[in-house]
Amino acid sequence: MKLFLSPHKFFVPVALVALIALAGAGGRFAVGSGTGWTILAGALFLALNASLAANWPALDQLGAGYGRFVRGGAAFTLLGSAALSAAISAGAHAKLADNPWYSLYDLFLVTRGPAPFVDTNGEPYVVEGAGHSPATVLLTLALAFALFAVAGLTGVAAGLAWKNRASATILVGSACLAGLGAGVLLAATTTTRTVAGDLVAYAPDYSTPGAVGIVLAALALGSAWVLARTPRSNR
Repeated sequence: MKLFLSPHKFFVPVALVALIALAGAGGRFAVGSGTGWTILAGALFLALNASLAANWPALDQLGAGYGRFVRGGAAFTLLGSAALSAAISAGAHAKLADNPWYSLYDLFLVTRGPAPFVDTNGEPYVVEGAGHSPATVLLTLALAFALFAVAGLTGVAAGLAWKNRASATILVGSACLAGLGAGVLLAATTTTRTVAGDLVAYAPDYSTPGAVGIVLAALALGSAWVLARTPRSNR
């Protein structure tokens, strides 16, 4: 992992991951939706990995091993994804515990069944589709981890493809197909609800995992192609 982080000091990328985790988990308590903050965290992690991977041409000229470089990127991606998914999942469930209606504003939060709630007048009622259990908590964590892992992998591929037209074309094409497939699925299954006078998007339980699965699969395949075809002097 040291080679991948070079020439940066180790604590700089680690500190940036910590800041992304803090912003992604805590931002939803201040403004915006949980969905938006999770996507923003993934985009920032992608950008961080891309900036680190963009150092490869210079390292290649110095005779660095490509396999070692990629393994370092994979290790950093996995560790960063674990930290980010834990923070995002914790933030989402803390927000859900405060207000079960939050489940409508976070497409990456897995819920099932009703949840009890007490309104401002002290009257108890039930919010449908806002319940959680150990299984849904684990599924939320797994979904977040998959999101950040593929975002990190795509970032590494983007950094490697920065000056390679063929690789960049493959990666951009994968992103376009991912967005198209996910958009079609969500558009076909998403409806709206009125909550406190606001229109809120609502998707069935399977829609978000399905859309995320399409995006992750397409990006993972495109990234794998780039990683396999990146020019290198040493393996």
